[in-house]
Amino acid sequence: DNLPEGATAEQVRLGAELVAESGCLNCHQYRGAGSPNFGAPDLTEIGAENRGVDYFHRYVANPGEFGNSVMPPFQSLGDENLEAIAVFLDASKNP
Repeated sequence: DNLPEGATAEQVRLGAELVAESGCLNCHQYRGAGSPNFGAPDLTEIGAENRGVDYFHRYVANPGEFGNSVMPPFQSLGDENLEAIAVFLDASKNP
């Protein structure tokens, strides 16, 4: 069970859908799906870095804050959706 503490399977499912529908796979890959563009990392095992849900939430909302000038900000998705994406990314450890 790779769920981050306090997270639900529903959040992981919603996060996976949002990653697929929000354009993430235009630049990232996940388990072979998507396209590796602009040097974007593969997300399949991104959670293995143990950065945590809060980190991913803040990063996806505003990558520029972390020095990433290529990835656009996604704060317009709203906190609930950003949280679901963050939970999904944190749980992505390629079991």
